[in-house]
Amino acid sequence: MNTKTIAKNKITDKALIILISVAFSVILPQIFHAAGVISGAGAVTGSMLLPMHLPVLFAGFACGPLAGLIAGILSPVISFAISGMPSAVLVPFMIAELGTYGFVSGKLSSSKINSFLSLIITQFSGRIARVATVLIAVYILNSNSISVDSVKSFLITGVPGIVLQWILFAVFYGKIKEMRKKYE
Repeated sequence: MNTKTIAKNKITDKALIILISVAFSVILPQIFHAAGVISGAGAVTGSMLLPMHLPVLFAGFACGPLAGLIAGILSPVISFAISGMPSAVLVPFMIAELGTYGFVSGKLSSSKINSFLSLIITQFSGRIARVATVLIAVYILNSNSISVDSVKSFLITGVPGIVLQWILFAVFYGKIKEMRKKYE
């Protein structure tokens, strides 16, 4: 195979991974919310376990910053368009958080930084991006659709999801790293 064909195949593979990641970002929250309703925990299960974050992290770590960013931006938009979740009010904040997750995980996946530390930095960066957009909405844009109190709520509620990401990351990171080498 010539270099042009290899490059084209890598782009096609990355586009496919972005599409699969976005699809899972739509499907997983539905499953988590349904499980919460069936179990009696309610719809909070999705907010607690952050299922939309997992495929975006995968896209970034496996395919790099651009793929991660695209998956992070498209996931909440397409999920809202199909399912109405997240709510319209939350979509911009989710775009900021997940876009940051995807971009930062992609940047760090090819760095010399320890893989678990890369995940921690990615999570911290995404959460900071979401906090920043909430603060901008409230204090600069004078939005009444969200409050500063929501920051504390989503940070605390999402702790189980952060831990779930650590566990899944520990289990699957070797495979993801192999994929990343394929697309460099």
